[in-house]
Parts: sequence; structure tokens; C-alpha cells
Amino acid sequence: MTRQPINFNAFSFNLPWVPPLIIEASSLMLGISIGHSMPSWIGMLTALLSLYFTIKLSTFSQPLICACCFTFGVISLQIQKDYYSNLYTITQNKNFSIVGTVEEISENIDNKFPYLTVITTKKIKPYSVKKWLNSEHKIQIYSINKPYVQPGDKIFVRKIKISKPKNSFLNHLIKEGASGTFFTNTFYAKKLKKDESYLQKLEKFKKQLLLKLKNKINPESYSLVSSVFFGQKSENKQQTIEQKNNFKTWGLSHQLARSGLHLAIFILLWQILLSFIPIHIKIKQITVLLMGSIYGLLTWWSISFFRAFLCFFLYKTNELFELQSNFTYLLTLTCLISLVFNPIQLFFLDFQLSFALTFALSTTGLFKTNQI
Repeated sequence: MTRQPINFNAFSFNLPWVPPLIIEASSLMLGISIGHSMPSWIGMLTALLSLYFTIKLSTFSQPLICACCFTFGVISLQIQKDYYSNLYTITQNKNFSIVGTVEEISENIDNKFPYLTVITTKKIKPYSVKKWLNSEHKIQIYSINKPYVQPGDKIFVRKIKISKPKNSFLNHLIKEGASGTFFTNTFYAKKLKKDESYLQKLEKFKKQLLLKLKNKINPESYSLVSSVFFGQKSENKQQTIEQKNNFKTWGLSHQLARSGLHLAIFILLWQILLSFIPIHIKIKQITVLLMGSIYGLLTWWSISFFRAFLCFFLYKTNELFELQSNFTYLLTLTCLISLVFNPIQLFFLDFQLSFALTFALSTTGLFKTNQI
């Protein structure tokens, strides 16, 4: 069966030198930038007016799609900012109590407050209000002493106070999915009951897996495996810093930055192993997809790993269903998906470098093969 071709020019204004979906992605980025740099009502008005006049004046589908992307970019950023700023509106810079679930506990010995407890609130009770308010937010609590709670515990915490930070740090918190931070010497919490979700059980399994590896291999190997293979750089941090300095001496420190290269090596190893097994090609493709997905579930994600994983998943899915693949198209689609779910990350260096460098390499490859 021959692979079904996809008309990629339908997404590029029928201009052969424009990579697929680039103009739509640029419209989305422009909308996010407008929404970030202007007051919310001006950004919303600009987006709605552009959409209105495009519908009225345009007879082409592509300009309408771009106007929709631009409008979505403005509105999605405002919604994201308003959602995370809602906690400061409720608490009004005063003490409040919470009932929530412990999502994660991590340790960083280099910090003044080494223990980080991440809590997802279910209910909030400001001291000026008599009743509990249903409000789901993620709060990061830093403490000097180790907390006596575990991931999955449902807890009650009193006298939390968070202040609205400056815009740069607030944007960082929004990017990380957190609504605020609280610093304390000792973290006091009353356990209510165990309330583990599937994600928390997965997080617990991942940490148990790392602990077993730590007990079975030497510290140097464990440091490399945890940071490069699993993406958990907070484990054995001192050893990681020493190894990074050694790699830096030889100009190889970029090898320790977890990216698509490490995922590609993992997938390549599985493909080599499967090449020796006489089974149908479809079964091999499904196996590679399955093993790649399991690996993704067992690791800690970053922007570069998300980009590489989603491109791999889309490419292998196209291959499984015998559809034509275009890497630049898949990369742009991955960029669009990333910005739809977290638009504010457009303004952070890790997102910009990860996608800009990959786009540059992809476009250079297209020029060399005369596809542009």
C-alpha cells in the first residue's frame, strides 16, 4: 500500500518556499505577544476587531485561520494570567488556610530553604471570610526542616501568606503551573487522609525506581543515569556539578543537556533490537511507539524533551498509518500544541532556543534538499 500524500501547501498560503503551518504559528505567537505587552482590554479588542474584519473582507480560508490563531493567542494568554492571579485576588495579601493534596516533595541542599513541597489546593479559607471557597491552585512551600508528609497525603495547612511577586517571577510561576510560593522554617500540616491520584502513584513509582538504581550502581553512574536518561537533575546534585565541569573541560557539556538526542538514541536501540526479530513491520512500529511512550511516562519532562517526544510520536503514528511525513510540519505542529496549552512559555529562553535551533536545522535541511 502506498503512503497517502498530505497537501502541506494547504497550510502555507500556497507558497512553496513557506514551511507548512509557519504563518499560522507566527499569527499565534503575534497574538500572545500582543496580549502580553498591552493591557488586557486593548489586547482583547484588537484580537476581536482583527477577526471581525478578516471575516468581513476576506474570501480566503488561510487569512481567516491566521486571524483565529491571532485572536486565540491574545485570549488564551489573558485567561492563563487571570487564572493564576485569581489566588492573589482571593487572599488579598493576608493569611489563609488550605485543604489540598501533596503532589511532590523534593530536596535541593544548595538552597537556604532546601525542601520544596508542592500542594494542589482543593479549598481555601481567607481569614476575612467565614466559609471555605472551592479553589484549585498549585502552591510551592519551601521549608528548612523536612516536612512530615508524603505525596498523595490530603492535608490541612494554616497561616499561609503569599505576596504577589514581580512580573518576571510571576510569569515564571505561571509557566511552571504554580500560583504562588510560601517560605517557612518548619512546615506544619495536619494529615486528613491518603488521596493518591494515578499521576501521584506514577510519581511515587518513578522515585522508587530511582532509589533502587541508586542502591545498585556507583554514584558517578547514578548521577549520569538520573540526569541524562531520567531528566531528574536534583538527584545527587554535587556529583552532577563535578561531572559537568569535567565535560566542560573537553567542550562536551552540551552532551549532558537532556534533549532529542537522548530520546533518538533510546529509539534507535529499540529499532536495532527489533530488526533481528522476524515479525511484521506494523508490530515493530507499535512496539517502538509503546516503548517510547513508557519511557516518556517514567521520566521528568523539559521543553526540549517534550518537543522531541511529540515529534517522535507524530512521526511514528504517520508511519504506522502510512501517511506522508514532513519534519518541519511536525515541528511546527508541536510548537503550536505547546503554545496552546502554555502560551506564556513563548517568552522564556528554554522554549525559544529549543524550537528556534531545531527550526533552523530543519529549514537548512529543506534548502539543501531543494524542498524549499
